[in-house]
Amino acid sequence: MKWPWQKNFELSPFIQALVEDNTVHASKQWQRLPSPFEPISDNQSAAELVFLEGALQCAALLLHHHAPNMDQGNQLATSALCAKRHRVELVTLLLKHKFDLELTPDGQTWPLACLTMAPATDHMLLLNRLQQYGIDLNVRTEAGDTLLDLAIKSARPELVRHLIDSGMTTDAIGKWVDTEPLTSEQQSTLQLARRCLEDLRIRKLMLGR
Repeated sequence: MKWPWQKNFELSPFIQALVEDNTVHASKQWQRLPSPFEPISDNQSAAELVFLEGALQCAALLLHHHAPNMDQGNQLATSALCAKRHRVELVTLLLKHKFDLELTPDGQTWPLACLTMAPATDHMLLLNRLQQYGIDLNVRTEAGDTLLDLAIKSARPELVRHLIDSGMTTDAIGKWVDTEPLTSEQQSTLQLARRCLEDLRIRKLMLGR
């Protein structure tokens, strides 16, 4: 069943416009809705579909003309991290937007959401972008794990280096390493983390910090 204002809204042409990132055709479609944040398909709004399809120009146009509230911003942030393309650019668009409070995509802080929702190939780019906009990476999961803990547990040495270079400290490694059995890959990544942290400590001492 369609609401009266949805009579002229066609999902397929709208999606095609998003695939092409055609701002003219896409905006003509969402202008037929009372709000681009109203659900239109599978409980998703036109705005969410813009971000999910990775239609970067359409997303910029939408945010320019339709300011989302906090809940809508969180929905867009979740969609941006799950986007088919242009994830980093879409996240940047949202970071530039002025919200009263920090967004929590899918109920998580930005840094945790980046690691749990976006593909691993984008993690370092996304975390770097968050830092550029002043978002603290020193966050913890409900279980108390830091981003560095998560990187060690998933045996990702390149992410470990990136996090330590970004300012992680020695207390960013939890007590779990002494209580949980580690795989050889995790053990190797943990050793790397400790070496990098020690190197950072020595460099700071030499610089008098």
